[in-house]
Amino acid sequence: MLDGRKRKTVEQRAGPAAPIVFFLLRANFAVRVPIAKHFIPIQSLFRISQNWGLYGGGPPVVYRLQIEVDGEPVYQTNHPTLQWNIGPLSHRKVRPMPDTMVTKPEAYNWDGFSRWVLKEAREDFPDATDVAIVALTSDRTEDAELSIRHGRVARAPEWSWERFGKNGVPDDSTYTEPAP
Repeated sequence: MLDGRKRKTVEQRAGPAAPIVFFLLRANFAVRVPIAKHFIPIQSLFRISQNWGLYGGGPPVVYRLQIEVDGEPVYQTNHPTLQWNIGPLSHRKVRPMPDTMVTKPEAYNWDGFSRWVLKEAREDFPDATDVAIVALTSDRTEDAELSIRHGRVARAPEWSWERFGKNGVPDDSTYTEPAP
């Protein structure tokens, strides 16, 4: 049920109530889970399926998209001050795109999004020499350090995109796309 590390975490957080938490976990897996698995096809049919993760602490890894102009961040997902072009980036049809691109380096929407970001950045920052789109990850703690998952950078005067991988190391599959 729980490995040693997770068990220790529960014991630290629950303190003296840890035996009660373990009892509830055992009861959950012994009673609720076997019954609930029979209702899964019906839940999706009526669109009432439940994601119990919503009631927990959330996913262990947080993904953010960051746009940089000349090495300075101008936009970051859910950041209170880095909100360049927040209107279009928060539009209901555009908002899901960064989520996909941050988790998937090969997402199909990277190319169109990259062209749009470069066009907007060159209009808003005419003296810029490079524009980067970076996928960042961190854990959920308050003082968590962000690390680079992957991204792209376009440099003047060619303005073609070059991919890079974890922590900014150039990607083996050198991809360049000329700007329109």
